[in-house]
Amino acid sequence: MLPRGQTSGCLSLDDPVNGSTIAFKFPLPDRYARGSRRQYALLAVAKPGSSRVMEAASSIWSCFIRLVNCISAETENLLDEGRLPADVKMALDLTNVSSYLTGRTVDPDGFPRQGGIKIRARSLAEITGDEYIFAKIHRAFEDLLSELAERFEGMFVESHN
Repeated sequence: MLPRGQTSGCLSLDDPVNGSTIAFKFPLPDRYARGSRRQYALLAVAKPGSSRVMEAASSIWSCFIRLVNCISAETENLLDEGRLPADVKMALDLTNVSSYLTGRTVDPDGFPRQGGIKIRARSLAEITGDEYIFAKIHRAFEDLLSELAERFEGMFVESHN
């Protein structure tokens, strides 16, 4: 659990029966999400009996932080450029009304609301504006595994011969 008031940070769970999880939770700005933020987490999961996993936690968190900084920068650049998906642009033409009032047929000014126009949830690729974001994340995890395999002499990579 993160300390009270923090929306991002490092987490770890170590259970000798179920294995270990090392995570980094982070928010991304998305002005069309409730609260203008979406929450994400990067996870590294190890099988039970991987006793040296917690020794690698600082390396894993460092990798996660670098990755989150890149993702956040892409998101900020997209917001600064003002590029928006078509459904978001169309919805912006409506009167700005809180989600509490969306079920009503009339907006606060007394004008009929245009129903049926909703902003769909956006994927991480849409939020960052990078259609290859998942490939980049996958590559970062591959690099992390290679680094850990060298550091711990193959402990993190199993042979499937």
